[in-house]
Amino acid sequence: MTIKLLPRRPPPLCDELLSSWLTRLAQANHCSTEELCGYLGLQRGRVPDRSSDLEQVCVDRLCAAVGRKRTEIAAMTLPNLSARSLNYLATHDFQTCTYCQEQTPDLVLRHWRFAWSTNCESCGRSLVSTCPHAGISKRMKARAVQGAKRLASAVVSGDQQSLHQFRQTSDLLRLWKLADADALISENQAQRTIVLAAIELGSKHPLLRTAYRVARNNRAARSLLRTFPRQSEALENLQSWARLHEYRYADQGAIGRRARTRGLGTTGLVPSERALHAARRAIEELGSNTVNRPGFTGE
Repeated sequence: MTIKLLPRRPPPLCDELLSSWLTRLAQANHCSTEELCGYLGLQRGRVPDRSSDLEQVCVDRLCAAVGRKRTEIAAMTLPNLSARSLNYLATHDFQTCTYCQEQTPDLVLRHWRFAWSTNCESCGRSLVSTCPHAGISKRMKARAVQGAKRLASAVVSGDQQSLHQFRQTSDLLRLWKLADADALISENQAQRTIVLAAIELGSKHPLLRTAYRVARNNRAARSLLRTFPRQSEALENLQSWARLHEYRYADQGAIGRRARTRGLGTTGLVPSERALHAARRAIEELGSNTVNRPGFTGE
């Protein structure tokens, strides 16, 4: 089948997602997106938004029809994530820029799909969640912005240690029933804000290290229970989570060796005041204001 250039080909905007551009191409050529995808050889009208999806389509045919090079098409797709990665990349529209979409209907930019994006890089305005929450405090929003910056820095620099820590923080919030597994890319603005704020908080306080100590230390757990008698369920969840993850993330026993070296796994060892203080702060800022409180605002 001979592929001809589409008669109308509006150029893609800076950082525009491939699916967004193909939607605009279909509108410019007075056909449906499904019809255009069929002409381009895309199965079942499925647009390759991830770079790995390009392996399943005839890229040469796509390039011939739209008049673009392979590198240009690839640059409009999203990167791939490994199975163990923190899910910071959405395949759905969980936030948008209302101003840019007013200027260009149906526009979707790539960076809108990243969990750390809070402002539109095109116009500088704040991105709007598809499910906004009006009760989020300024303090929580500010902390979430800093958490987003930490997440972006870790991804760009390839800091696997920080990403590993962020994933553990996300797991902990999920266990505490404060956020879902994919809250970082959730349409629910409240949940996403909680996770981003927790990333910022967890970067300053050794919450996870304290969790490991508490998990193997009954005296430490009792001390925290006396301090926070109303948070017994949260503390029990903390212990259960630490026991579960002590081996889940221990590659070749690395965490276990560090724990034994430092004496953290010895039953009956009293943790330092610094560790207990960190746990108290973490529970105060994440637990006492949020556990069993739907509609958490962070006040």
